[in-house]
Amino acid sequence: MPITKENELDLVLEVVNKAYGYDFKNYAKSSLRRRFNIVLEQSGLTHYSELIPKIIHDETFINKILNKMSIPVTEMFRDPSFFKHFRKTMVPYLKTFPFIKIWHAGCATGEEVYSMAILLEEEGLLDRSHIFGTDYNKQALAIASEGIYKTNQIEKYASNYIESGGTYSIEKYFLNKYGLSKITTSLTKNISFHHHNLISDGVFSEFNLILC
Repeated sequence: MPITKENELDLVLEVVNKAYGYDFKNYAKSSLRRRFNIVLEQSGLTHYSELIPKIIHDETFINKILNKMSIPVTEMFRDPSFFKHFRKTMVPYLKTFPFIKIWHAGCATGEEVYSMAILLEEEGLLDRSHIFGTDYNKQALAIASEGIYKTNQIEKYASNYIESGGTYSIEKYFLNKYGLSKITTSLTKNISFHHHNLISDGVFSEFNLILC
């Protein structure tokens, strides 16, 4: 059977899975082709099969692929109705525990993790909580760990915060300088970010709450 472009892509996916444990076989083929075509173009290559030596012999190259496969769509207090409902229904339940462990799986660049930290702080729960944020996209995790965002982004999130039940100003939780806003250390002390692949890595602890 002749090797087609489709076969080549399947071979690349198999190598990615065997070498690094990332299984993308169930992704829509049209989406896979679109994203791998970008990797080809940026790498100055023509055929999918040319990616295989790079994947095998250059451990940093896989990050280029992962960055194209991962689309970190997030914002502070994304879906305010969820956070408002959470305050009303889940917070009273969480208050019954002496210590609270929360896992944000697929945390992207961290905005929703910090949103949860703000909510817990306002509800008097942050001091007895620990939030774990995980993602397989190391580039997104680096942004999350720094907790630094453009100030104009934070200003856009202000309405989300108020709709979610926030009673202060979201700017209270950031230090602003040179057009950038950094989350305050009073919030970050109970947060940790870790590289984690939901498909191949197991659950690493017991949690009171898992968000994905």
